[in-house]
Amino acid sequence: MASMLNQPEIQEKINRIDPVYFEVNQFKNSLMLSSQNFKEKIDELNQSVNTDPLTGLYNRRGMKLFLEEFVRVRTEFAVLAVDIDFFNKVNDSYGHDKGDIVLQRLARLMKYHFRDNDICCRSGGEEFIILMAASDPVTVFQAAERLRKAVEITEIEEIGIVTISIGIAYWPHSSEDVEEVLKMADQQLYQAKREGRNCTR
Repeated sequence: MASMLNQPEIQEKINRIDPVYFEVNQFKNSLMLSSQNFKEKIDELNQSVNTDPLTGLYNRRGMKLFLEEFVRVRTEFAVLAVDIDFFNKVNDSYGHDKGDIVLQRLARLMKYHFRDNDICCRSGGEEFIILMAASDPVTVFQAAERLRKAVEITEIEEIGIVTISIGIAYWPHSSEDVEEVLKMADQQLYQAKREGRNCTR
């Protein structure tokens, strides 16, 4: 029933009902309201399935949808793998509630410092992915550094300063295989960790 009411052609047929009688008009309005309510619920469900409830960013499922679309239309993009440095120490020292605040603060900074057409995702734990619709290394590096510098000057109550490390790879320049590009961004991230953290590679 829900899928039927959500179909555009069903809504069009409802609109064509001639409200000759009051009861028929009431029935028509009821059908239209039900159709709209179902559509809104389905949209909400799609949104909740593809987003991370803690941060409001896209989750891995949502990220995959955008990756597939970028590849389908051959849009060159950069993958920025972002990780919070020493995040386990934050959880151990201050508790998971404070750790959640750190994750939410980083998510807000990501949304603020990146454009609407850049896709910010929480891929798991303290790990994030940004899909940036750009292929110029200078532009991408500068964007990554803006985020990194914003994080290192943002003081979080009771915790203080946290930092992030970032690794960058490009599709299709690094590889035509999307999974390989994600791995390469991770490798660059780990290189940043090895080189002292709080840097972009």
